[in-house]
Order: sequence, then C-alpha cells, then structure tokens
Amino acid sequence: MKFVELETERLRLRACRADDFDDVFALYSDRENMKYTRNIITNADTMREALMRWVGGVDADPCYDFEWIIELKSTDEFIGHALVMDFGWQKEISPDLSYNEGHCETSIFILPQHQRQGYGREIKRAVLDFMFESLNCREHVSSCDERNIASQRIIESVGMKFDHSWDIPKAIDGEQTGETERRRVYTMSRADWEARDA
Repeated sequence: MKFVELETERLRLRACRADDFDDVFALYSDRENMKYTRNIITNADTMREALMRWVGGVDADPCYDFEWIIELKSTDEFIGHALVMDFGWQKEISPDLSYNEGHCETSIFILPQHQRQGYGREIKRAVLDFMFESLNCREHVSSCDERNIASQRIIESVGMKFDHSWDIPKAIDGEQTGETERRRVYTMSRADWEARDA
C-alpha cells in the first residue's frame, strides 16, 4: 500500500519533508535523550541523508517503511519521529531470530520536553491499529534497552508481552562503537490484538 498519514486525539503523524531537518537533527543528536537507542546521529550529513531517504519513501508504491513526523494537532509543533519497518533487517545482526515477513517493528522518539504526557502510548495504540488493520502484519515487535523503564511501561501498557532479551551493537552516525546494549523484545500477535479490547 502507499504511504498514509495517521491522527490520534491530540497528534498528527505526517510525511517527512526536507524542511524537517533542523527538528529531526535536534532530536537525534541529543545524546542524553537518545542514550537508550541503537544509533545516535551527530553528523549533519548523515542526518540529511537519512531524512531524504524518509522523504523519498513517501512516494514508494508499495511503501515498506513508514516514517512519520509527530506534530501536535493544536499547534503543528514538532515533537518527534515514529516509524514502522520490517523486522527482518535485524537478521543481519542476529541470524537466529525467527521473525520474517509479516512481522513489523515500531519505534517512537519524542523530544524531552514532550515526554511523560501520554503521547507515547497514544502513538503506540494508533500504530498498532494501523499495522493490523491496514498492513499484512501477523505479529508486531517492539524492543527497548533494558534500562529504559519508561519505554517498557509504554510497550506493556498496550498489551504487548515480553518475549526475550538480546544484545545489539550500538552505533554513532552509522558506525559501530564496539559497545552493545541489552534489549528487551516484546511481541503482540494478531490474535492478541483482536482480543485486546474484547
């Protein structure tokens, strides 16, 4: 299917644009805010290349990776970035993973000043509904650093269940640092999603 924009009660998830550069670079280059993520981006050229890939993906048909800018509907203010992607890319790092086509992963990154206001859970629920209603998703996967308690609470609050832990290389500007982080992997099947509000 083609790229689609999403809305929640308070938020708009829209397509990325080239003029989002300053906002997304400020988000991804904040080492403290992004310390629990797999890849911090501190190089402007690296960030610009990533953003242009996201912009180009908007016109892909079919669209495989959905990259959204998160805005407040009330003010159009940028507050973060969310995405859905095929989990299969991680087989290159951990070949023993059983995930394959039909398994999707989401990530949500929110500016510090907009955290702890329930936006993460609001986005997570909307993206879950989108994946199971509109995409050929059999199982949804989310992972987070085991030290990131706030993210774990958001993931668990929408009904996802802990599956396993694994180590993943950390990177800055796409280059591995030699360090790893221990991540907790959560899953939700289509049956679990259908029964969530039953």
